[in-house]
Amino acid sequence: MGAIGQRKPIDRQSAKTDLFIAAQVALAIVLLVLVVIFVPQPGIRLTNARFVASPCNQVAMTFVVTADFSLTNSGAAGGDIFVRIYVDHEYRAIQDYFVVAKSSIDQSMSVEVAGCVPHSYAVDTCLPRLRIATC
Repeated sequence: MGAIGQRKPIDRQSAKTDLFIAAQVALAIVLLVLVVIFVPQPGIRLTNARFVASPCNQVAMTFVVTADFSLTNSGAAGGDIFVRIYVDHEYRAIQDYFVVAKSSIDQSMSVEVAGCVPHSYAVDTCLPRLRIATC
């Protein structure tokens, strides 16, 4: 009957350890927010995409499609971005480009397409989750 209403004595060392860990977590969160706010980041976007197809090679039944596009970095730091080209909604090629801060570059990518029939084309960009990875 003595267990009801009784409390364990506070372990002062455990309380100090918990407080120290909480302070470290709070400091880490504050530092992460400051890094995100103050470390310059690239701001790269793809614009002006257009596609040009070569005449069809009637012997091989293939042609080359070239995607011309601009990459504009409005951010305060240079950075890499991957550009992917799709033919009929299927991924066909990827290329990594570096864009200096506050600048634009014009680029192009080409892929060979089988079949001398109309196709749809698209380009997009991606950033890998890890710096050493690809999309």
